Amino acid sequence: MLAIALVLLAAVYVPHYVGRAQTTRTLEASFADAGLDPFCIDPALSQEENLAQAEKDLALLHDALAAADVPALVPGLVTAHELFPEFREAFLAGSPYEGISLDRYDVGEVECNFLTDPQDEWDEYSEAYLWIRVEPAD
Repeated sequence: MLAIALVLLAAVYVPHYVGRAQTTRTLEASFADAGLDPFCIDPALSQEENLAQAEKDLALLHDALAAADVPALVPGLVTAHELFPEFREAFLAGSPYEGISLDRYDVGEVECNFLTDPQDEWDEYSEAYLWIRVEPAD
């Protein structure tokens, strides 16, 4: 009985795992081809310059996702997204050493974060980056 359960589990899980691994490899290749660098927010640049770079990278990300041609679980989830006005305002009013975390729920759930280290902890190993999570409405 246990052997049958293990065979059934393997029959379901292995194709799922192989499919997800292939999708991940496809996305990684597409992102590399697009020249995406998720760790590019430079504290030596102005907030306006960093925001322009982030928006350019979002457009590249959208193009890379479209070029990868991987199936989305939810139609429309992989459409072009832009940074919402509240995030743009907070980013421009802040500094490269202040984190930001904002959520919106009017078009599903969109979470936009700017992750960074405080200025007194900033060193050659520090990173600052945008992290965006988009989920469909229930």
